[in-house]
Order: sequence, then structure tokens, then C-alpha cells
Amino acid sequence: MKPIEIIELLNQELGSQASPIQAWEIFKKFDYQKVNSEDEYLLFQVGDSGAIQNSYLDFCYGFQIEDEEGDTYWEQVHIEFSVDFPNKLNMNQIDLMSDDCESVEQFFAQVESMSEFETAINYDKWTLSIYHTEV
Repeated sequence: MKPIEIIELLNQELGSQASPIQAWEIFKKFDYQKVNSEDEYLLFQVGDSGAIQNSYLDFCYGFQIEDEEGDTYWEQVHIEFSVDFPNKLNMNQIDLMSDDCESVEQFFAQVESMSEFETAINYDKWTLSIYHTEV
């Protein structure tokens, strides 16, 4: 499976009206290791960003891909919730990568223990976007 193909699967699972908690549960159970990649990580991001202070909640899969010439690059699949100013969370940006934890289970537990996660997961003014990027 290629990272871009995950978008269709996530859209089927989540639709356009999924709540953050539904998205988090899908994010946790998705078998991202079925993706053909050299390396992978999970990323959790939340907070207010930019000069306009939009807020976001982002669950991201990162995959290191090797091309035909043997060069590697990263692709990401995002399940991102956002809300535009003046609605916002009023919190600092927080990022946590699964590489910073001893296991994927510890990553999930650490995210779920954050007060920022609890605030964001219960916020009700989000717009959902599922997308793919190359970084």
C-alpha cells in the first residue's frame, strides 16, 4: 500500500463529519505498517498557530519512501481538524512523535494523558480535512 492510498481508506472510515474522538480511535487502530516504507512514525500536534492564531488538532502518519533511484523522502498523511479565528483553543503548540516514546502504545497513552488533548478532543467547532503531503 502507498501512503496516498490511505486517504481513501480514511475517508471511507471517517466521512466528512467525524468527531475528533472518532478520528483518534481510527488513527490508533489503523495498521500503518502495511504501507511500503523504509521507516515510519506517528505525530500528534495541537495548538494555535500563525499570526492569525488559527487552531489545529492533527493526527499524522509519516512514511519514509524509497524511489526508483534509491533516494528516500518522507510522505505524510494527516487527519487534521482546524478552526479559524476568532474561534480558537488558546493554547501553545504541542508536538509529540512516536519516535520520542518507547512504543506506539506509550505514544498513545502519553497523548491521551495530555490536558491539551482532552481540551481539543472535546472542542466542537472543528472542520475536518484528510490529506497527503510530501516533505
